Amino acid sequence: MTFQAATKTYNPATGKTTESSTVNHTWKASPPLEYSDRYIDGDFIRVNDCRIFVADSGITFTPEKGMKVTMADSTAYDIIRVKRHDSGALTCAWELQLRR
Repeated sequence: MTFQAATKTYNPATGKTTESSTVNHTWKASPPLEYSDRYIDGDFIRVNDCRIFVADSGITFTPEKGMKVTMADSTAYDIIRVKRHDSGALTCAWELQLRR
């Protein structure tokens, strides 16, 4: 999977933020898992949303809301929600909610 983070630049003179570049991170993650119908509320979780898990061991970036994720089959998603799973004081995995 490829995780794409955009670098944004704020111009105080214009008051606008522009995307200046993108950084790609290739990392392994679980296959996309569908949400059970009982969790789909049409707002927080929508039909066709899915989630993946990313192990934190050796990861070279921090997953963030707004990043893009591209699967091996070229399906692209936006990260909608990031949940960190900790074991004591250490992060062991990231749960990412994805939306097309």
